[in-house]
Amino acid sequence: MLVCCLCHPSRCFTFVERQKAAHFANVYPRVIDNYLLVDREAETSIKYFALQLFTVPSAALHIVQYYNIVTRILNIITAFFTNQISDRRINYPASTVAEIDVDSEPFKSKRFMPVFSDLRYLCHNEPVQRLISRRHEFITQFAQTCQLFMCINPNKRAANSHVEFETDGWISVFNVTLSLSRVIKVYGEAFQYATPAELVAAINTVTHNILMSVTLADERLDRNKFTPIVFHDVNFGSTLYSVIQFDVLEGWVSFHHSLQWLLAELFKHVDTLSESSLSENGLPSIRDIMLRNTSEKAVLTIIDFPLRGEFVTTFDDTYTHVTGKSWQWSHRSAPDSGYETALPSAGNSCTTVTLCFANCAMIKICTFSRQRLSSWIPASFSSV
Repeated sequence: MLVCCLCHPSRCFTFVERQKAAHFANVYPRVIDNYLLVDREAETSIKYFALQLFTVPSAALHIVQYYNIVTRILNIITAFFTNQISDRRINYPASTVAEIDVDSEPFKSKRFMPVFSDLRYLCHNEPVQRLISRRHEFITQFAQTCQLFMCINPNKRAANSHVEFETDGWISVFNVTLSLSRVIKVYGEAFQYATPAELVAAINTVTHNILMSVTLADERLDRNKFTPIVFHDVNFGSTLYSVIQFDVLEGWVSFHHSLQWLLAELFKHVDTLSESSLSENGLPSIRDIMLRNTSEKAVLTIIDFPLRGEFVTTFDDTYTHVTGKSWQWSHRSAPDSGYETALPSAGNSCTTVTLCFANCAMIKICTFSRQRLSSWIPASFSSV
């Protein structure tokens, strides 16, 4: 070993970095316990040593490949935000059946952001990204973590009464999902190195997890707020369309759809899927990536949940532009007579607005190139 170090100083440096990273990875869960739950002066915590190690590609790959540091961090995030804490220690491994309570102490903490940053530092290294794209368990574990934050903190328009006081819990929720979204972006970037088969498998995994959530099969969503998906027929432009029956003026809406964000990041790489590579995987076109294992209605269901939040924000902006007033949502009193009252210039355009927003959501969530988007949009929306 000494001879190797003298003859190859750079190799010795790499070895030392790996050894330091390995030791740090072994104690990382306990370091995070102290950082999140015990330390009075968090800014002096040894936890910040992670920045020096996790950004070194060789060290990052070593501890991801041999010390399962990504899995450990995902377990820490799951256990912490589901409040699996005892004796000032985060339970490890985390229970997968626990549920999130946005009013619990972990969401009020301001120290969780560096934990997401550590995960982002690790996954930003090119060798780690290549490993993530090659080994399917990485996208599976990450999708399960994202599923935990699906549709949290839903809101409903208060139409009949004025709410004098509203908790600031939504601020904490947005801070958490914002930190998660940065990791999602890096995770999605990893699949630029994926083969067509690996990218298709990742898309199918994320799609499956989304459907488990939005169809209430996962049982994490509050059944008192979210109901099973129901379709109904709408006549638009002398054509009958089957769309999801949901009224944003009456139903519960969440702005947090981490799995759809992950799916959108994966779709950014569909340009790598040529016709020949698709045919090798038994797929005639990009559209069949989704429709091989799911129905057209399932695809519309996947898009509908983030569409509801998009509709609320866009409708608010439109109403403000037309009337010069803010549309009354959530804790504010609101008009009850529907679209005609809220947006006088729209007239009886509920169906028109809904279908147009559906097309916008298709474009936003998929982020396809113009040429490839036309081959994927379900047929019932192709003429809208």
